[in-house]
Amino acid sequence: MKGTVLGDARASVERGEGAIYGRGPDAATLWLHRADALMSRERVRDAVDATERALALAREALEDEDFWIVVLLRSLGDLLARAGRADAAVARYEEAVALVTDLSGPDDTELEELRAAACAARAVP
Repeated sequence: MKGTVLGDARASVERGEGAIYGRGPDAATLWLHRADALMSRERVRDAVDATERALALAREALEDEDFWIVVLLRSLGDLLARAGRADAAVARYEEAVALVTDLSGPDDTELEELRAAACAARAVP
């Protein structure tokens, strides 16, 4: 497929070039789908990179006033924990806890799950 438009686009995506994805929340969704595809091939580090890109795009478009940021922070925390980067994972979970608390208050049920994920990440040697 090399040399075709589709082949070139796939090669661009494989190299991590996101120009075809554009910007904003829709582009963030595409990067998150890319991360899922990378994880299905056990490419954890690449999945972390794609999720970080998704988070950056979502923050650029939405700032920190949207639960989509929480979803991305949780996903990134999960990937970082899987990659053995516990400190970075805990930082993302704690950031998500702070954002949920700001957006919906201290009684949101999501907080318990995020705190449990942070505790689990801390427990990994």
